[in-house]
Amino acid sequence: MIRGPRPFLSPSRSSRTPEEVVDNYLRERLVERDDAAAKLLRCQAPSVAPMDACVAGILDREKRFGFTIDSTWAGRRTSTGSAVQADLTRTVSERLTEHEAFGLADENGRKVCAAATPG
Repeated sequence: MIRGPRPFLSPSRSSRTPEEVVDNYLRERLVERDDAAAKLLRCQAPSVAPMDACVAGILDREKRFGFTIDSTWAGRRTSTGSAVQADLTRTVSERLTEHEAFGLADENGRKVCAAATPG
């Protein structure tokens, strides 16, 4: 993976759309696997336990079974300026898609504050 400064984490990009914030957050968590960069895109007191569990599950399966799990997302829809929904897909030899919802707040720029699996 390429490491180094990624322009979308720059403070000058604070006017990003909610969809861009979630897209960047998911890229850091699921593709780059850079928790420090993902934290820059989260609120000060986030409620993202479902996303933490998702990442932990991916890492656990990769370690136990010796394969890489690729993650993609699509269908980002903004319900309001402070909520985005995305379908996360993890691929190994089969495809699994889960629907996720993300809450955002403006804390010196938009940040992800919550992640949930809608029931």
